[in-house]
Amino acid sequence: LHSSIHHVVRAESLKDRLVLYDLSSDRGERGRGWETSAITFSNNGLSGTIPTVLGALSNLRVLRIADNELTGSVISVLGLLSSLRHISEEKNELISSIPESLGMLTSLTYLNLSSNRLIGSLPAALSGATRLEYVLVAYNHLVGTISPAFSAWTRMRVWETFGQRIGGTLAPNVVALPALTALR
Repeated sequence: LHSSIHHVVRAESLKDRLVLYDLSSDRGERGRGWETSAITFSNNGLSGTIPTVLGALSNLRVLRIADNELTGSVISVLGLLSSLRHISEEKNELISSIPESLGMLTSLTYLNLSSNRLIGSLPAALSGATRLEYVLVAYNHLVGTISPAFSAWTRMRVWETFGQRIGGTLAPNVVALPALTALR
C-alpha cells in the first residue's frame, strides 16, 4: 500500500459510509458517502471475494479491481447499478459465469473480464447493454456461440473473445457492426 493511505475502511462499515482511496496511485484520493462514483483498487495483490455491498453504491460509474488475486464470482448485483459505465475485473482468479444482470447496465461502455477462469457462455442478455464499446473476455473458459442478439451493440469498437471455445458462424449483422474495429 502506498504511504499516502492514512485510513483503511473495514467492509462492515460500508453500510454506514464509504471512504474510498485510490490505491493504484500515490495520490490517495478520497471520496465520502454513497455518492462514490469510482472505485480503483487495481494491482494491489488484494485477495478474497468481491463484496456484494458494492450493489448499494447507486452512483458508482467506474469499478477497477483488475490485476489482483480476487476469487469467487463476478457479482450479479452490479447489474443494479444503472450509472455504471466501466467494469475492469481482468487478471484475477474469478470463477463463475458472466451474470445476465450485466445486460441491464444501459450506461456500460467498457467491460473487461479477461484473464480469469470464467465459465459458461457469453449470455445473450448482455446485448441489453447497448452502449458497450469494449467487451474483453479473452483467456477464460467460455464456450458456446456468439448470439445474433449482439447486433444490438452498434457502438462496439473492440470485442475480444480469443482463447475460448466459442465457435459457430457469426451472424452477418454481428460482423457488420458499424463502429467495430477489432473482433478477435
